[in-house]
Amino acid sequence: MQNKELQFNKDARASMLKGMEVLATAVGSTLGPKGQCVVIDDYLDEKPLITKDGVTVAKNIQLKNKFENLGVQLLKEASIKTVELAGDATTTTVVLAFNMIKAAQKLIDSGYNPIQIKNDIKDTLENVVENIKNQAIAIEDGDIEKIATISSNNDGEIGKLISQAFQKIGRDGVITVEESPSIRTYVDVITGMQFDRGYESPYFATDPIKGNCVLENCLVLITDQKIQIMRDIVPILEIAVRKSKPILLIAQDYDDEVIQNLKINKLRNIVNVCAVKAPSYGTYRTDILEDLAILTGAKVISYESSIELPKVTEDMLGECGKIIVNKETTTIVDGKGSKELIIARVEQIKHSLDNMSDTVDRDFLKDFYSKRIAKLTGGICSIYVGGTTELEMKEKKDRIEDAVCATKAAIEEGYVAGGGMSFINAVDALRSIGLDEIYFPIVLALYSVKDQIMRNCGINPEDFDEGVGFDANLMRPANMIESGIINPAKSDRLALENAISVLNLYLSSSCLVVNEDIQF
Repeated sequence: MQNKELQFNKDARASMLKGMEVLATAVGSTLGPKGQCVVIDDYLDEKPLITKDGVTVAKNIQLKNKFENLGVQLLKEASIKTVELAGDATTTTVVLAFNMIKAAQKLIDSGYNPIQIKNDIKDTLENVVENIKNQAIAIEDGDIEKIATISSNNDGEIGKLISQAFQKIGRDGVITVEESPSIRTYVDVITGMQFDRGYESPYFATDPIKGNCVLENCLVLITDQKIQIMRDIVPILEIAVRKSKPILLIAQDYDDEVIQNLKINKLRNIVNVCAVKAPSYGTYRTDILEDLAILTGAKVISYESSIELPKVTEDMLGECGKIIVNKETTTIVDGKGSKELIIARVEQIKHSLDNMSDTVDRDFLKDFYSKRIAKLTGGICSIYVGGTTELEMKEKKDRIEDAVCATKAAIEEGYVAGGGMSFINAVDALRSIGLDEIYFPIVLALYSVKDQIMRNCGINPEDFDEGVGFDANLMRPANMIESGIINPAKSDRLALENAISVLNLYLSSSCLVVNEDIQF
């Protein structure tokens, strides 16, 4: 075992706080309309990465000092968790967490016990989270453009594009963001389907930063069987290698050894593969797999078909223009199935919908049939992002992806006042019910989001009324809701919940352990 270095108590917290400050300073500089881009040296490419995306900045920061780097990693994980669940608000998470921890550390320096602080502040912070939920206002169609514009750093063009995309596809539709073949940015609707199953291992990701696996011009295997032995699918993988195409495996389940072998083949660039489990269960799974097969032109390799996996031939595999897989979902774009068969399948499902009997499951079945029809007919709306340079295109694509996620979050849980005002409104509500003055500095750290936005505008927050919203675009006081400066309630809620989680970890930790540097 490698030798370890340790730090305890005061030294341990000082190291973590110093690392967190580095991350918060870098990530916080991107917050708001006047936030700045961060230029990152990309060792995998000769070109630098230029971005205002908070989580991209966070993922690219690692400190030489191992103790301080533990603080960076704690804060980084909180921001990643927020983006995974809300798709946005990573910078808000980092700013809130760091400022709450900094306030808590001042109390510790004054002699307060960290565990006592954690226990005493618990109910207060839960009340703040609950208040943000209660502030939420249900989103209307006209609000979509406002949310998208704010979330893309006040880019009105992006706001209009995303609003247009939702108009084409509906609130429950699937929107993807792609690179444009030209300098033009535009919206297009193509055939496609999404289901709630992600990859079986993050090693299948082709983009480790965003955690996505993207496969172009892809073959698709669809089976309701469990793949238990690697040699059963070797002939299928050989088809993909021979055709120089990636392949998506959709199966009922996988043996651990199979996933391990697939990962090795992927990492060694033998075959570009991704494995996901089939969605749903029972007869519902059978129906969805058949939908996927018709969409992609595949044949479902089922127990009923009596076809064994080693006997699968090339004509039994489906094809599609693109596959996008993350931890939770799989999106199939531009399936190559027969249009006539897709239309016939839709008519078959409509017939089942129109002839449902009055059963206990009637509402569930109605929803099940309706969603399948929508997925087969509604397609997928893609926003194609262009730019005069590759760097410009990638920076714009990051902002559009954030804005799409933020808009979806607002559709789910409504919206609240933006610019950090939802947190300030929650603090004001706490004042009315009373609060232990000892811990008030931690709660006041919730003002830090608005303060950071103002600092990025070159304005000292102390020179401004703390209870009034600030329009960073027009550089003046504003009623945020009336001005259309709104945030998804889900994003603000998750940012605060994950910031509180980091605060609790910090208060609970008194020892750091890192590997000792090996001397050569």
